[in-house]
Formats: sequence, C-alpha cells, structure tokens
Amino acid sequence: MSFIYATSQQSMLTGGINWLTNTLGALLVTNGYIPNQATDVHVADIPSAAILSRVTPLPSPTIISGAAAAGNVTFHAVSGSGVYYVVIYKVVGGDSTSPLIALISQGTGLPLFPTGSDVVVNWDTGPNHIFSP
Repeated sequence: MSFIYATSQQSMLTGGINWLTNTLGALLVTNGYIPNQATDVHVADIPSAAILSRVTPLPSPTIISGAAAAGNVTFHAVSGSGVYYVVIYKVVGGDSTSPLIALISQGTGLPLFPTGSDVVVNWDTGPNHIFSP
C-alpha cells in the first residue's frame, strides 16, 4: 500500500514541493494511523501518538532517472509499538503546515518492532528508489 499523497502529487507538479531544494523529513509511524491517500494532507493528520520517531533533514536528496532518492537515515533510540509505515514529508514550520509526500508500507524489515536501539532505513537502490511518481 505504498503511495504518494494526492495533494503532494499536485504540489510537486505546481512547484509547491521541490525534492531537491526543500527540507524533507521522515517519520516512523505505527498502525495507530489509518492512511488516507486522498484526504490526508499534513503531518498533523497523523495522530501524534502514532509517530514514534522523526528525522530531518533527509540527507542528500537527489533525483535518479525520474525517481526520488536520498541518503539512508538513522532514527535514534526508537521504542514503542510496531512501525508499519515510513512517511516522507516537507518540513514547513509545525506539523499542521508540513505537507505529507509519500507513505511506504512495503519493504524489507516492515513491520518493525523496535527495541530502543537505532533504526537505519536503507532506501531502495533499484529503479524506484524512495518513490517514483
């Protein structure tokens, strides 16, 4: 069920989200969040209790053959219930103004049940990388 949020698709086409120049972040999210590709717009649409950890900025964002890519990220000392999603977002002020970009629910190691140690997300190095519009 990985996807690009509907409003971010529009925003990428109109220049509101620029993968190369905006500050981007990633969230580790539990199944306490019920994703809705069509109606979820901002980080605040994810219940705060469902966000276990966040990393900003994504290191070295780039575009490779039309796909969004970035350096791998480390979430420090992650604990809590299972991680079912990695959510990518644009950092703009607080959660109520930071738009959601993509949700990843499929990949090696998902779901993940954290033990309090660091969690490293190694992005796909295949043709789709983090996501491909």
